[in-house]
Amino acid sequence: MNNRLRRKTSWLKPVGFPGPGLVPASCSRGITLLELMIVIMIIGILGMASFATVNTWTLDRRLFRACQIMVSGVEYAASLSRRYQRPFKLTLSTANNSFAIVDTAPYPNAVPPLQLNNTPPVNADGVVLHPLTNSWYTIDFDTVPGLETVTILSGPVKLTFDGVGNERIADVDYVIAAGSQTRTIRVSGISGHITIQ
Repeated sequence: MNNRLRRKTSWLKPVGFPGPGLVPASCSRGITLLELMIVIMIIGILGMASFATVNTWTLDRRLFRACQIMVSGVEYAASLSRRYQRPFKLTLSTANNSFAIVDTAPYPNAVPPLQLNNTPPVNADGVVLHPLTNSWYTIDFDTVPGLETVTILSGPVKLTFDGVGNERIADVDYVIAAGSQTRTIRVSGISGHITIQ
């Protein structure tokens, strides 16, 4: 009698539901190796895309920081020439990947160079004292933390500002690179205006 009742009511059960306490056959099989490989491949593709973006962003930030340091050096040389009303220059060494701010001194051919009242303070090479770090104003990108990959590609060896803060020649370009990215710092010969391109 019990079997007859079961046969008659079996059509009332939901399809795929075996009964209380039992797991359907479709849920017990787990994931296949192919499904796992697809998930891993998708995660890998997303990881590679984000790594390339982060790497590009990091190089761009390093290059921007190096340009800011270079621009502040140019602006400081111009401000010194206006303040002391005599020529100051930014000297560049692409071989050493560095630049310095140098006082031309009122008597540049004297040995050692003579300074008026030792203002601003300079070392034996005429390099001025950095106002914030109290060290000589020589910036070597190879020794600045985080900027070891930045390279000064080109620019004039000397950029001299006259006593009113204008540089003495035509427009000047400094090219700085980090990885495959480059930026150009342009100093206007007439106005001294600085732009980063």
